[in-house]
Amino acid sequence: DNMIVLSCKDICKSYGIRDVLKKVTFSASVKEIGYGMFWNVKSLTEIEVNEANNNFKFENGLLMSKDGTTVYCGILSLEEITIPDGVKEIRVNAFVGSSAKYINVPNSISYISGGEFYGMYMLKEIRVSEKQ
Repeated sequence: DNMIVLSCKDICKSYGIRDVLKKVTFSASVKEIGYGMFWNVKSLTEIEVNEANNNFKFENGLLMSKDGTTVYCGILSLEEITIPDGVKEIRVNAFVGSSAKYINVPNSISYISGGEFYGMYMLKEIRVSEKQ
C-alpha cells in the first residue's frame, strides 16, 4: 500500500512556500498529516480533498477527519471559525497565524490544551456552546 504522509517540516516551515501557497490538494493516498501542517501559511485559501480519500474532508474552511471528529487546521484568513458539532479534538497548532477574532466550539470537544489557539493574536473570544 502506497502511503503518503505529509509533515509540517515538508510544507509549512518552508518560508518560500509559506507566502505564496494558495491551494493544496489531498490525493486519495494521503493517510495522515503532522501537527501544525499549515503553520502560519496565511496565503492558503483553498484545500481540496479527493472524494476517494478515506481519511480527510474539507468543510467550512476546516480540514477535518472524514468522520468529523478531528479538526487538523483551517483557512487562516477566516474572521470567525465555527467548529462543527461532533468534533472531539482540535489538533495542537491547528490555527497558528489565524486572523480569526472568534472561535465557536461545540460542547462535543472533549479536551482543549490551549495549544490549538497558539499564535492567534487577533483572537478576542472563544465561545463554547452549552451542554444540551
